[in-house]
Amino acid sequence: MEQTINVTRNLPGEEDVRLLLETALTPCSIVMHQRVVAGVALKIGLAYASRKSVDLPLLCAAANLHDIKKTEPSHAKRGAEFLEKNGYPEVAEVIRGHTNIRLKNACVETKLLYLADKYVAGLKVVPLYDRINRIKEKLASSKPNRPILINALSRMEIARKIEKSVEKTTEIPSLSRYILS
Repeated sequence: MEQTINVTRNLPGEEDVRLLLETALTPCSIVMHQRVVAGVALKIGLAYASRKSVDLPLLCAAANLHDIKKTEPSHAKRGAEFLEKNGYPEVAEVIRGHTNIRLKNACVETKLLYLADKYVAGLKVVPLYDRINRIKEKLASSKPNRPILINALSRMEIARKIEKSVEKTTEIPSLSRYILS
């Protein structure tokens, strides 16, 4: 007789997410943004899962909590610490890299979260090329904010690399069109 091992994972459910956000005093506008990101992440994750392995429950939990400490400096790190203290180390690990991702070391869920977050500006889902073009326009006209804009452009270029990889894996010719459909 074959024995099965029961592995219990600790991922936050819907009520847990609500309580965590409430405890962290996460503003409503950020909660709403996270929900939009979670929808985009799920859509990307489902397409990706048709070809390769991805932990969809982990991805969705992380997307719903990725900006839990957005109002604080180093919000990804602070959010990860908060989630670890509250018993969610797997989710913490995914969100830790969602702002300063290291592609070689990042798990697929962190990559997909990073990409989904870049598709969402506030509450609006927009193609990466629109966001990249806006940053380039601002770069041309803004000298005081130039270092910040260069950093933002660099992050969008990383998102574009992830997007191309997802397009190749899923055989979706334009992930932006797929997300917006």
